Amino acid sequence: MKKVLLITLLSGLILVTGCGQKTENLSCIKAGKSDQFSLKQETLVTFEKGKITKLENKSYTEFGEDAMDGFDAYYNTLTSILNVYKDKSGVILNIEKGKNNISTSVTFDIDKVSKNEVEGLTVDPTASKEQVIAELELDGYTCK
Repeated sequence: MKKVLLITLLSGLILVTGCGQKTENLSCIKAGKSDQFSLKQETLVTFEKGKITKLENKSYTEFGEDAMDGFDAYYNTLTSILNVYKDKSGVILNIEKGKNNISTSVTFDIDKVSKNEVEGLTVDPTASKEQVIAELELDGYTCK
């Protein structure tokens, strides 16, 4: 009777936990500030069963009053660079221009992105979580 109860409880536990379908999220941030502007970059990586399934690169740039002369030029350059991802399969691009700030987000669904796009990503999409952390920390990011 105890064995049957134990087996039933273990089976229920396996069902509740999703049979090992483990999803992990990694957030890595790099920030800098000067008298003229501040910049925050964040890379969010989603792992399912140890494999990267989603990668999101975000940035937030805020311009100080003395740097506003270059604001529009920076926005135009950034938009031009990021528009290569516009209308690409498996990629979501978002660029927002505020009064004195610019926010960008580029999200890659690794399974849907073309092979050419995968090769140019911030991190190797075949890397393990530990490898991604090591690579991004080497580039000045702090990962959690």
